[in-house]
Amino acid sequence: MGYTAAPCFFLHIVMAIIIAGHAPSAFAQTSINASGAGGGAIIPGADSRACDTTIEGSLRWNSATSCTEYCNGYGWTCPPTTNCASPVWAFQIVTLPTAGSGDYAWSSQIGISYDGSRAVIAAGREGAGGNLLVTSDYGETWTARDSLRIWSATSASQNGMVMAATTYGGQIYVSINGGTSWTAYGPSANWIDIEMSADGTQMIAAVENGRLYRSTNTGAAWAALTHAQVNTDRNWFAVSSSANGQRLLASENGGGYLYRSSDGGTTWTQGTDARDWRHVDMTPDGGIMIAGSGYGGVHRSTDYGATWTEGNGVQDGYPWATYSGHHNITDDGNLVISTSWGAIVSSTDQGNYQYLLPYTPTWQYSSAISGNGQRIVSFEYWDGDTIYVGRKVCVQP
Repeated sequence: MGYTAAPCFFLHIVMAIIIAGHAPSAFAQTSINASGAGGGAIIPGADSRACDTTIEGSLRWNSATSCTEYCNGYGWTCPPTTNCASPVWAFQIVTLPTAGSGDYAWSSQIGISYDGSRAVIAAGREGAGGNLLVTSDYGETWTARDSLRIWSATSASQNGMVMAATTYGGQIYVSINGGTSWTAYGPSANWIDIEMSADGTQMIAAVENGRLYRSTNTGAAWAALTHAQVNTDRNWFAVSSSANGQRLLASENGGGYLYRSSDGGTTWTQGTDARDWRHVDMTPDGGIMIAGSGYGGVHRSTDYGATWTEGNGVQDGYPWATYSGHHNITDDGNLVISTSWGAIVSSTDQGNYQYLLPYTPTWQYSSAISGNGQRIVSFEYWDGDTIYVGRKVCVQP
């Protein structure tokens, strides 16, 4: 018979599916269909369990994303499209549940898991406030959580089960069950941004015209950082953290500086370039960092923040890295997503940018890209009706 030997990787997958198909579990819906003259197929079934190390290597079918996902030990993941001949971004518009009164006036920081399956955004940046909106199906549906508050930023762990949200004039709220329930911690302040380590145990948060705070127990307790560089009130704008929580980056607005730490916030080094610094981000090891500046390009460092190079802030004559542009980098450091007035753009070389949605000069976008570079969640800052959900899809030539 003319069979072709499958690669070892696929043989392991086939064996895993066959075993799952015979396992005595309520979730084992895998079937083997070998009927018909055309041959047969192994059909993975749905699985509602949380992915963790106990079922690492499992496969399941996700009808919401039309993808056979695998469990990598911390989250269900749709295989990347890096081997596609020409992957492109495809966006869909998702209508949201009621999450506040009037315009949502979104907070600009979005918390998103590594694979993009889980995310949290905050409505109600101004006015009467709004709810937190949470998804666990790659942005297909969103659920309003917690109460009406004036939210300012959100963050999520690598698997999306730990989430945190800051309020302006209130406390910090933490969820350890993927956003289902939330608990308030820390002092009341004008919190402006928050970030966390990959496992969610270590967090850093900034107070506008105040101090930097750090937690090492999943947000349950907070302490102001005391190093000489950061022990006074500053006009902080954004913070970022490496996967292990040891490398930290904080931006100071209004002619301030970038501040970096390599020991979990114990000591800090002040940068030398005074600018109107905005959003910051880094790769998991902190080796590559990016920072936006008001009416300027995205600055990039490839030496843990020691030196920086400014990229182009104008594309096709339109300035996009402007007043409150939000910038995210993928875990491999190869793709940067930037948003601001009128544009969502991507770049792989810090100089040439591709528009992911049509340029609209009256809109102010904010976006987040998943660590694996396969998913984007974006919204128009003042629009309370919709979220743009993007994913890479294969387009064969």
